[in-house]
Amino acid sequence: MSADILWHNDDTNETQIWMMDDHKQAGWATVLFENGSPGLVGPPWHIVGVGDFNRNGGADILWHNDDTNETQIWMMDGAKVAGRATALFENGSPGLVGPPWHIVGVGDFNRNGGADILWHNDDTNETQIWMMDGAKVAGRATALFENGSPGLVGPPWHIVGVGEFDFLARAQAVVRDCYRRTGGSLGPLGEPIGALRRGDGIARQEYLLGSITLGVADLVPAAETHYEAKVKLAAVKCFGTEDPGGTDETYVVVSLTAIDPNRAGSDQLVQTFRTEIDNNVEGGKVFFKERSIGAVRAFPGSGIRVHVAIFDHESGDANQIRDKIHAVLKDAAKQGAQLLAGAAAGSDPRLAGALGDVTNFEIGGVKPFELLTLGLSDLIANALSDDLIGEHEFVIPAPNIVDLADPARFTASFRRHPETLGSDVQFNWPRTDADEVLFSGGGGSYKVYFTITPVTVTEPTQPGIP
Repeated sequence: MSADILWHNDDTNETQIWMMDDHKQAGWATVLFENGSPGLVGPPWHIVGVGDFNRNGGADILWHNDDTNETQIWMMDGAKVAGRATALFENGSPGLVGPPWHIVGVGDFNRNGGADILWHNDDTNETQIWMMDGAKVAGRATALFENGSPGLVGPPWHIVGVGEFDFLARAQAVVRDCYRRTGGSLGPLGEPIGALRRGDGIARQEYLLGSITLGVADLVPAAETHYEAKVKLAAVKCFGTEDPGGTDETYVVVSLTAIDPNRAGSDQLVQTFRTEIDNNVEGGKVFFKERSIGAVRAFPGSGIRVHVAIFDHESGDANQIRDKIHAVLKDAAKQGAQLLAGAAAGSDPRLAGALGDVTNFEIGGVKPFELLTLGLSDLIANALSDDLIGEHEFVIPAPNIVDLADPARFTASFRRHPETLGSDVQFNWPRTDADEVLFSGGGGSYKVYFTITPVTVTEPTQPGIP
């Protein structure tokens, strides 16, 4: 939330607000009374401060009457007065205070989200804070020095402003720690976007995949993710069978993997799906259309990995092969997530910002994102009882998922190959012809096509790293 400028004309008694866009005036408005007439007010009334007294997120105007010593708050709805209230003492009587006391500022001193009033006594040099509950004084306190003695300060010193000078630094420290404990840029929030912003009683840091919000009053952080991704097998195309002129008995094992350091101890890092066995696959056949694979929530900033293995069934147990692949991927994903969680726990500075391609990201001589490939290589090196036609890991980077969450971009992302897949098949992954992968082995050759459907959600994320 940016600040606007409040003006008062001593000749016409008009009060005017400049609505600001950074340093440029975006518009202006005369302050109006409740009935819509211009709020023309002059001496003995004077504007002495601005603050959010009713905690509705908008600024209110504080006035003081030099004749009656009344202090009055205009509760504002934009540029229009929504209501007025005389400031009251704790006992409910009007808070009539005049010289040698003067209002010198407005600010949220007790961090409850509402404005308080700062007074100074010209005779005693005492500075006093009225802790406000709306328009009523909830308590009063004399400003004290570090040693606890009254902070009595007078000329040539004068109070010229009120502000929370250390808030940003304190809030940033809290947000940085919460972000680290979710895994930083490789955790479920992804890399940071912009700077910490404050407004409406909260501070908020946006990330590629989520946000961290904390209350101005308590500085308690709350992290949440904003996306999930649904993965569907759009189609499989056979370009040639293992036995030339014959048929394959084909099935596909698809695994969704999210190497999320915030869930390093979880079994939710991998989902594995197996199609049924199609016993009559000939060259040119398009099959396994529109098969839902799964949905991934709170996926990490490194994106989602979709591993595909295509088999020609011989004498093996397809479910057992599926389970072996799942077990290898789950173990590798856990190892990778634990390595990343350890880096986050150790405040690895690389996890504080954008990382780009993480393929070669290394921790202690180990590349967490290579563990999946290495584990599967060991499995496949062992003779499986069904013929592996081919396997490949597709990586869907987090920025692509965010991009596809835009409805117009999602619609525009779909591709078709009517000449090879037919007119009824559409897909959006792989994204280009060059990205398509030919699965081939023993003479068989296949391609797979997916639909990636991001969904905007709000999911609380509890930091899981010490």
